[in-house]
Amino acid sequence: MSLLPPEALEKLTCSNCLQYPSALPVKVYPNKSVKCGRCCRDGDGGTVSVLYELLARKCKFPCINRFEGCREQLSIDEALEHEQNFCSAMGTKCPFCSTNLDSTCHLLLHLRKEHKSAGLEKPAFWIDLSLWDQQEIFFYCEDDLLINVGYKYTMTKNELMLYLNINGKIHRNQTNLNHKFKLYFWQNETPFETANIASVHSDLSDARGFKVDLTNHKNSKNIIFCMFELWDSTDTLNIANIPQTIDGAASEAILRFEFHRFNMLRPNFMYYSDFDYWVGKRLWMVAIEISSDNLGIYLCQGLKSCQEGPCKIIADVALISSKNEELNVVHNMTKNNFKISAGWKNFLNLNVLRDGQNGFMTDNCIKIEVSIKVLPPEVDKDEEKNDCPNCR
Repeated sequence: MSLLPPEALEKLTCSNCLQYPSALPVKVYPNKSVKCGRCCRDGDGGTVSVLYELLARKCKFPCINRFEGCREQLSIDEALEHEQNFCSAMGTKCPFCSTNLDSTCHLLLHLRKEHKSAGLEKPAFWIDLSLWDQQEIFFYCEDDLLINVGYKYTMTKNELMLYLNINGKIHRNQTNLNHKFKLYFWQNETPFETANIASVHSDLSDARGFKVDLTNHKNSKNIIFCMFELWDSTDTLNIANIPQTIDGAASEAILRFEFHRFNMLRPNFMYYSDFDYWVGKRLWMVAIEISSDNLGIYLCQGLKSCQEGPCKIIADVALISSKNEELNVVHNMTKNNFKISAGWKNFLNLNVLRDGQNGFMTDNCIKIEVSIKVLPPEVDKDEEKNDCPNCR
């Protein structure tokens, strides 16, 4: 089953409950509205979309409670049972008008409709210090996080308070979220950075903020450009869509790895695959390393592999964005006379993923795709051996 892209899901929401149409039947009405199986009723004048049902059965949908920390991907037959028995939304209030809403997902739709001017397309906003005491609140959506961010400026004290909080709940693997602010003053290329702050999951009025004394910062135009960053201090590398064993008779395989919230990862870490993969009657193990500006891919034969002598491998390595755009790809890297005692590795430059502020571009995830082809060795020849860190 394939996953529907977020862009398509946003256009497929139910006209009544504003949720994904992940419950059948889905009906279309004369006024062009659409209702999912949670909302439609017999004899309500709607027409069941048979074509949609055929397509939906081949896809998986994210849980409608994704802003409550649920990341389950569900088939059309699993969604309702999951929502009723395992996963429930939590009520919330709009930070602007105090309207009661059924879920954080409804809050996002309410904000986009009723408070559109307060929405941020990027994690940044302007502050005009020429005005008297003021307070502003914005909202920003990043992946499955709905963020409130704001500031309070007191002119008499020349003091600026910055706040950030997250609506709803976070996923159980996101317990170490942190954030910080960067302030860019007029004619000053070096930004002022706050310390890292543990992210708060509560009302904005209760959020722990950061106080900036502006008397120490020259700013002839009374304008500040403020950027905020949010990251998880834990390693969040996940394996996606890979069976634990691959047909041992096959000589080709594609291994896919996903770095969820890639821009939030710590700058240096090493990951080893939890299990080996059968390719060409051999067990293979994959290791991935991020260090400085490079991403290293290591490939070696598992220790339990049948030692049938050396082989030849041809591999392609690609970095792919969550929108399935190729960010970087290296083709036809060949290793002949590959032995169990040696490893193959390649480094990809990560500068193609960096934005202008030396941070990683915000994205849902970065996919690493390694295509492996195992062949009999050609003629023996000396090659430079690259030791795999797991085989030393």
